[in-house]
Amino acid sequence: MNIYLKSILCLSIILLVGCSAGSKSQTTTQEEAVDTVIVVEDSLEAVVDSGSVYVPEFLFDDKLVMSNRALAILIDSLYMYVRGEGFPAKLNTEEKWMRNYRRILCEYYDAHNPDSRNLSEYVKTDSVLNEGERMIEKDEDGGTVGMMVHNAALYSITLCREYSLLSEMKELCDDEAVRVLLDKEWDAYKKMYDKALDVACGITVMNYWGGSIVGPLCSYNRNEMAKARVEAYRDVLSVVKREKSANADVDLNGARDNLISFYSDTFDKTYANVKEWVDEESTEESKEEFYKTEKQTRQDIKALPALINEWIAVWDKLDKELTEKGYSRCDVKHVFSTMFIRWKDVLNEDV
Repeated sequence: MNIYLKSILCLSIILLVGCSAGSKSQTTTQEEAVDTVIVVEDSLEAVVDSGSVYVPEFLFDDKLVMSNRALAILIDSLYMYVRGEGFPAKLNTEEKWMRNYRRILCEYYDAHNPDSRNLSEYVKTDSVLNEGERMIEKDEDGGTVGMMVHNAALYSITLCREYSLLSEMKELCDDEAVRVLLDKEWDAYKKMYDKALDVACGITVMNYWGGSIVGPLCSYNRNEMAKARVEAYRDVLSVVKREKSANADVDLNGARDNLISFYSDTFDKTYANVKEWVDEESTEESKEEFYKTEKQTRQDIKALPALINEWIAVWDKLDKELTEKGYSRCDVKHVFSTMFIRWKDVLNEDV
């Protein structure tokens, strides 16, 4: 996780624990809360029963919990799991947890839609996650900490969608060589995404040096950048399903070059705009931290192109396998040009 974002979110958790006796629901001990995170053997009934002791602490107020207790516990369990210290573990471990979480979401969907059991687990999962997003939006808190938790909750749903799309892609491509490359693409993407988030958050922190707004902005960026991946991956699935072509408005390499140039130019402009103010107005400790951030962000920008190229190289191999095995008629990697364009737009909204 981004170093700035990690410290920001840790602060939010500390503040929340200190303030949770107010408008949010009362809880048991931290150990009991951890015990309520869904395990692979759980059923919907078991998860809801666990809520008889544990009422969601971080996400929802009492009225929302009362309106749909089962959904509140399901979404809160996802949030608690994603923000846990052990996450993420190895890909196959996380896939197993997410697969069983989807099973429980499908139980919830079937319980509320008894005539729709013929739908795929992915359609059902997406429907319940949409419902969860609407619940989170109703509980939005305009305070600094509230906005960070709000964004983190939405990110947990976005991440669940990422795992769901990966599983669906593996299900569609029943070929071991393709599946191995899909795992490699996932790993390469995560390294690239984490570094791009480091860059975006570093520039944002510099631009709003000393301001509390960086917490909400960085956590917002994390979710919006992940959502761009989800939207692009959905298009890839549509190509594999023969629902649409793989045409992209912008070549992937061109979108990559534009993103890298934008990050570099924006960093230079931000540094030039803020440096004089920091030198004149900040304490020595603050100045030292600023220049550490500046140095680290500069290094992150330098490291990012290699990670992007490694990810594209995996897609080159994956496209070849998909075409040769008949899953696609052309290269689909260029669909991800829209992801890079969105990553650029996300930071452009902040600075």
